Amino acid sequence: SLTADTSALSKNYFKRGMEKFSLRDWGEAILLLDKALAINPSFSIAWYNRGKALGCLGENDQAISSFDNALALNPKNIDFLNAKAQLLYDLQNWSESIKIWDQILNIQPSNYKVWYNKGRCLESMKQISKAIDSYKKALKIVPNLKPVLKRLRKLYDIKHSFQTID
Repeated sequence: SLTADTSALSKNYFKRGMEKFSLRDWGEAILLLDKALAINPSFSIAWYNRGKALGCLGENDQAISSFDNALALNPKNIDFLNAKAQLLYDLQNWSESIKIWDQILNIQPSNYKVWYNKGRCLESMKQISKAIDSYKKALKIVPNLKPVLKRLRKLYDIKHSFQTID
C-alpha cells in the first residue's frame, strides 16, 4: 500500500539522516531529516534530532522550533524537554530553561541531573539560596556527586563572604 511505502521511505530518510548525524555532517543530516519530515510531519524523533543538528550549527531559533514541533507531538518526552532546556540554558535564557526543567521534575522528581541543571540556572541568575536548595535535592538522590559538591562549596563560600560583610 501507498502508506506502507511512504512510511518506509520516511524511515529510510531518517536512518540515513542519523548516519550523517553520527558523522557530524549536520547539514546533510538536516536535509535527510527534512525529507523524512516532508513525508511524515508527525515523526517526533526526526524533529528532535533535526533540532539537535541545528543546534550544532548554531541555528538556535530553528533548533528551538524543531524541539517545539517534537514536543507538540510528544509533550512529556524527557529527552525532548531536556534538549530544549539545555539549548535555552546555553543561550542564557535561564528562566525559560528552569520552566522546562520544572516540567521534567513534575514527571521525574528523582532526576538528579535536572536538579543539578536547575541549580546551575539559579546560580547564573544569582539566586544563591535557591541554587543551593536545588543542588541539595540532587545530592539527596545521588550522594557525593562531585560536580554538585564542588558547586555547593563555591556557593557556601560566596554566601559566607556576603554574611561577613553585613
